[in-house]
Amino acid sequence: MLRSTVMMTLALALAAPAVAGSPAVSTGSFEGQKFEYASRMADADTILIEGKFVQGEAFRFAVKPSGTVNGTVGAIPVTFRVSRQERDALVKSLSRTAEPQIASR
Repeated sequence: MLRSTVMMTLALALAAPAVAGSPAVSTGSFEGQKFEYASRMADADTILIEGKFVQGEAFRFAVKPSGTVNGTVGAIPVTFRVSRQERDALVKSLSRTAEPQIASR
């Protein structure tokens, strides 16, 4: 159950855009569990996905450029892989939703 929940959470984060610099909070549910999460770019091209099950524990995932995901669900450490295509799609969505900056004169 934990692995399927982790995978569904990550899949939803990969599909949902967020605003670079200030993560947009998204919601989802899987197997009757509702959760909220935000995705953002961190240093070294790592994507951070942080959230909380509405009636449960917090989770945090760091997606590395290689596709390796390390994190926690509550106090349980988790590690798994996603394809580079999935990871790159999330990077693209995070970049695409960044608001244009207006140069000051």
